[in-house]
Amino acid sequence: MKTNLQGLLQQRIEEKRKADIVYFISSLKTFDPRTKNKDIEFKLYPYQEEYARQLVDHIRDGKDLFVEKSRDMGVSWVTLAVILWFWLYEDSFQALIGSRKEDYVDNRQIDSLFGKFDYMLRCLSVDGFNPDKHRTYMKLTHPTNKSVILGESANANFSRAGRYQIVFFDEMAFWQFEQNSWESAGDATPCRLAVTTPSAQPSFSKALRNSGLIEVKTLHWQLHPLKDDEWYQREKLRRTAEEVARELDINWEGSLEGIVYPEHSNCRFGEYPYQPEWSLYVSWDFGLDGTAIGWWQRNPVTGRVRLIEAYLKINKPIHYFLPLFGKPIEAGLLYDHNDLEVINKVKDWATASHFGDPDVKKRSYQNKEMTSTKEVLQGNQIYVQTNTKANDLQSRMTECKLLLQAGIEVNNTNGTKMWCEAIKSYRFPTRQEGSQATGANLKPIHDWSSHLSTMTEYFAVNLPKEQLTLTHVPAFEGLGGVGTIGGYNA
Repeated sequence: MKTNLQGLLQQRIEEKRKADIVYFISSLKTFDPRTKNKDIEFKLYPYQEEYARQLVDHIRDGKDLFVEKSRDMGVSWVTLAVILWFWLYEDSFQALIGSRKEDYVDNRQIDSLFGKFDYMLRCLSVDGFNPDKHRTYMKLTHPTNKSVILGESANANFSRAGRYQIVFFDEMAFWQFEQNSWESAGDATPCRLAVTTPSAQPSFSKALRNSGLIEVKTLHWQLHPLKDDEWYQREKLRRTAEEVARELDINWEGSLEGIVYPEHSNCRFGEYPYQPEWSLYVSWDFGLDGTAIGWWQRNPVTGRVRLIEAYLKINKPIHYFLPLFGKPIEAGLLYDHNDLEVINKVKDWATASHFGDPDVKKRSYQNKEMTSTKEVLQGNQIYVQTNTKANDLQSRMTECKLLLQAGIEVNNTNGTKMWCEAIKSYRFPTRQEGSQATGANLKPIHDWSSHLSTMTEYFAVNLPKEQLTLTHVPAFEGLGGVGTIGGYNA
């Protein structure tokens, strides 16, 4: 009789675990080496309960989520517990979890992501589970329901090998290839989860967080019931000011030493939409790892230049971009909701003058015809112009500085928000400590910010300059009056 009652009680506990994510997590244990007992009951704080339920909804609904957090909020443990819950109770569940280094994914220790799975599994009884068979390196296989959790470290082809219900990016702001990884995961899963504290360096994560393209959840230390102002003041005494700003207060500004275009501060965001009666210009940067496009106009009365839309995609063939200019979508090319939104906005705009790389004919994307980018574009009545200055990086940069100095108007869209973060983050390499070099670092770093910045340079160096009389030019608010700089109104 006692055995039957115990069995019935265990069955009810299991049913409640399956039905309620918070109850399930609360039945597990977590580990904290800083505490006396180290082995801790996993009792969730209110902000953790809310996050756990929200993450369940995002996985089920197939929605991306960006979680910015202060350090030491227990977010990784909660995230992994939610994924483990799906693995345990949902048939054929597939998840991919990643971090910037392989050891952080799985080193068989508790400080790795799979090590945390191992620790939580100690609290569970899974029929048929054999650790030697079902828990291999960077892989956790359910013995009966065909669910699998895989691990992978950051790389240029992250997540391309499979299809998943969720892809988890642990501390994404610190990843190499973060933009490549994020973009490729868009085809691999409907639910991309980025969980990160801000990096000290400008990152794609910052641009994504501010883009408006993704739901953002902020888990600040003030949500933690055991952390108060007294705790905060103690932490400020033992950390640098930058560390406090970044790791406690979730400050994304970071260090911008060596930024290429400090003139970005003269740009003005607002409602500056496309005007059908004005001339339209399109600038391109055809990178071997990505393509950036900007749509520009200039007010014929004031001479003000405006950026009305910007677009960036990684590792896509040139055919991918043709629907932006009224061409039909080709079979086999996949576009997400945001891509289609931009296509529907710009595809019927007037015929534009196109500016770009003078070496466009050499930028040979692999496509089904094995033709060059230039040949594909010209075959679709898109003719990319350039002038001889575009061969010279310093000339392009000078013209771009003059353009930004003049204070361009930036239409407020998701794409231009990404452009703004790119321009602010584009920077020269810093000197290594002990370096004997004396010359300037003249070539900016090639990273996620490069394509949108270079696209802007090609526009600046190709746009016909027009000297306008000041009597027709209203003052630009916040810039201290009017003038003319390099042919751009200021």
